[in-house]
Amino acid sequence: MGALGKAYMDNDVANYSVSTGNYTAWNQGWAYRNDAVDIGSTEKFPTFPYYVGWTEAGEWMQYTIDVLSAGEFTLKYTWASNISSGAPLKFILNGSELANVHCPSTESWDDWQSANVKVELTGGMQKLKIFFPEGGLNLYSLEFKLEKAFGIIDDMEGILIQPIPNPAVSMPELQLTVLRSGQLSINIYNLLGQKLIKTLHSTVVPNHYAFQLLDSATQVPSGIYFLKLQFDNEIKTIKFTFLQ
Repeated sequence: MGALGKAYMDNDVANYSVSTGNYTAWNQGWAYRNDAVDIGSTEKFPTFPYYVGWTEAGEWMQYTIDVLSAGEFTLKYTWASNISSGAPLKFILNGSELANVHCPSTESWDDWQSANVKVELTGGMQKLKIFFPEGGLNLYSLEFKLEKAFGIIDDMEGILIQPIPNPAVSMPELQLTVLRSGQLSINIYNLLGQKLIKTLHSTVVPNHYAFQLLDSATQVPSGIYFLKLQFDNEIKTIKFTFLQ
C-alpha cells in the first residue's frame, strides 16, 4: 500500500494519532485491513473474496503494471452496483485516459457482472489509475489479455518473437517476450544441418529477454543459417542470412 494521494485517494483514511481508545472503521468494509481503501469480502468468489467498495466521487487507486509486450489488449473488469442508473468507471494510463466505461446496475452490491473493453498498451512499466467519477460501484477485479502484439514476426505458445534483422550483420540479437515459465533452448544450424552454436538451454520465467546469437569471437562465415527455438514441446525454426 502506498501513500494517500500517490497510490490511492480515499475520503476516509486512517488517522494513527487517534488516542481515544475507540476502534474507528477507517475501512468501511471491515475486511483484510483497517486503513486506506475500503475493502469488503464476498462469498461469491471463495478463492479470493476481497473487493474494493464504498466508493465515492473522486476516489481512485493507482497501480504500477509491467506490460511484457506492446499490443492490443482486452481489459475485463468485474463490478457490482445497487445504484439504479449504474456508475461510470475510468481507466487512466500514465496520466492519459485509456478507457471510459459505464457499469450498469447489477441490482445488488453483491451480484457481479463482467464486461470487456479494447485498449492499446505500450511495453514496459506503466502507471494505471482506476478512477471513480461518481462512486456507487464495487470493483472486484481487472484482467488484461493480449490479443495482438505489435512488432512481432512470429510467436509460439507462450513466447513472442521480435524480428531478427535480415540480413543480420555484426552481432545479431534475438529478442523474446516470455509469457509463461518453461524450458527454452536456442540453437543455430547451417545449411548442412550441422549445429554451430548452442546459445541457451534453460528454464525461463515471464520477462523480456535478449540473446546475442553470434559474437566477434565466433568464427562463422557469411551465409544462410537456421535458428531453432524449442519451448517445452513446441519447436520453431527461423531462417536468416548472416553477413560477417
